[in-house]
Amino acid sequence: MKKASVSVFFDKRRMKDGQSSVKLSVYFNDQQKLVPTGIVLPEKDVEFLKKNKIGLSGKIRNEDQRNLWNRVYGQYYFDDVTGKVKESLLFRAQKAISDLDVNFSFEEFNQMLLNDFAGGEIQTDLLKALDARVNQFAEEEKYNREGIYRSARQSMIRYITDEGLTSKVNPKLPMKMITTDFLNRYEKYMLTRGGTDKTGKARRPVKMTTVAYYTKCFSDVLQRALEDKVIPETNFPIGKRGYKIPKGRKPKKALDSAVISKILRFDHPNQDRMHARDMWAFSYYCNGINFADICRLRWSNFSKDLTRISFVRNKTKDTKEEKGLTVVIRLLPQVKQIIERWAAPKNSATDYVFDFISVEMTEREKTYQVRKTINQVNYQMALIAKELGIESDVTTYVARHSFATTLLRSDVPLPFISQSLGHSSLSTTQDYLGAFEDEQTQRYMNALIPGDDKIID
Repeated sequence: MKKASVSVFFDKRRMKDGQSSVKLSVYFNDQQKLVPTGIVLPEKDVEFLKKNKIGLSGKIRNEDQRNLWNRVYGQYYFDDVTGKVKESLLFRAQKAISDLDVNFSFEEFNQMLLNDFAGGEIQTDLLKALDARVNQFAEEEKYNREGIYRSARQSMIRYITDEGLTSKVNPKLPMKMITTDFLNRYEKYMLTRGGTDKTGKARRPVKMTTVAYYTKCFSDVLQRALEDKVIPETNFPIGKRGYKIPKGRKPKKALDSAVISKILRFDHPNQDRMHARDMWAFSYYCNGINFADICRLRWSNFSKDLTRISFVRNKTKDTKEEKGLTVVIRLLPQVKQIIERWAAPKNSATDYVFDFISVEMTEREKTYQVRKTINQVNYQMALIAKELGIESDVTTYVARHSFATTLLRSDVPLPFISQSLGHSSLSTTQDYLGAFEDEQTQRYMNALIPGDDKIID
C-alpha cells in the first residue's frame, strides 16, 4: 500500500478576485482530496509563497513574509494573535499522516486536523472573524450557512456605522468592544430599524427569529476566540449572566384541518398556481418533507414498486446527531397523482424527479435555485390564501408543521411523528407542533368533569 502524501494548494475558485483559499492537497491510493484550512490570502502573498516554495532565502528580510512562509511551509511560526509558537500547516499535516501510517484514511486524516483547521485563523476583529467563517462555509459548499453569516456580518456593519462606532469606508469592530450591553442595544436596533428593503436603503424592523440567527453567528466566532484565548472568559458577553440569545421562531405554524381541506380542494385555471398548490400538498402528504429535499429528490430515492421514498435530509446530512438518518415516506395515491402531473422526463435513476434543479448545476447554483423555487411557491400560495379568504400564513414551512400537528391531533404517538419528520430528538419535534383545535381541546378538557355533568356541544 502506498503512503499518503500532502502538499499546499492555493485555490482561486469561488473566491473574490485577487484572493486564494489555502488548502491541503492530499494524495492516497490514486485519489486526491482538498482539505480546507480556513485561511484566505491575497494574491501578493500567494505569489511570494509559490516563488519560495522550495525554501526561504536568507535574502528575505521582511519579518511578516518570513513568518508567513514558516506558517505554511516551515516547521514552527509565531502566532501574533495568541502570542504562541505553533506548528505550520504542512508540518501538522505530515505529522498526522505519519501518526496514521498504515491506518490512513481521508476520514481519519480530516478528523485529526478538524480542531486545527475548523474555522481557520481566529481574528481579534469580529467582522474579520465572520468573514473567515463565510469563506470557510463557501469552501465546504455549505451555502445556506454562508449566507446567514454574511447577512449577520452586514447587519452588524449597519449597526456600528449607524451608531457612529466605526467608519463606513473601513469598518472595524474589536471583540473587546462587544459587551452584554452592546448586544442588547444591537437587538433593540434590529427590532426597530435593523433590516433593509430590496433597494438596501430603506430601513425596517426585523423579526426576533432573525436576531436569534445573527447573534448565534456572533456567539460562534466569540466562542472560538475564547477557546484560543483571544478574549478572557470573564469578558465573554453571552450566556449565564450575559446577553441571552432569543429563542426565535416560537409561534406555531400549523393550520386547522378546515383550512388544510380548503387548500387541498383548491382548483384554478392558472397552471403556476396549481403547480404551487401541488408542491405544497406534496410536502404535506409526504411527512412534511422540506422543499430543499423535494427539489433534490431523484428517482433512485423511490422503491421499485413506487410505494416508498427513502432519503437523507439535506439540512442534517452532515450534523453529528442526525448524520445518515434516513427518512422513509409511504406514498399516498394523491402523491402519485402529483408526480404524474409534474415529474420531469426520466432518463436514468440519478435524474431529479422535478425540474427545479439539474445535475449540471454547481452546488451554489442548486442552493440559489432552491431558494428561488421556495419564493415562487410562497408567492403563489399567498395568492391562493387571498382567494380562499385564509388569513394564516400558508408557506412551504407551514406545510411541514401542518403535517406534524395534524397527526398529533389524530392521537398519533409522538415518536412516530418524530421519526416521520427525520428528527433524532423528540424535543425538536415538539417545537414543530401547533395547538390543538378548539373541538379537540374541549373534548380533552371534558375529561376533568365527572359523570353526567360533562359539557355537550
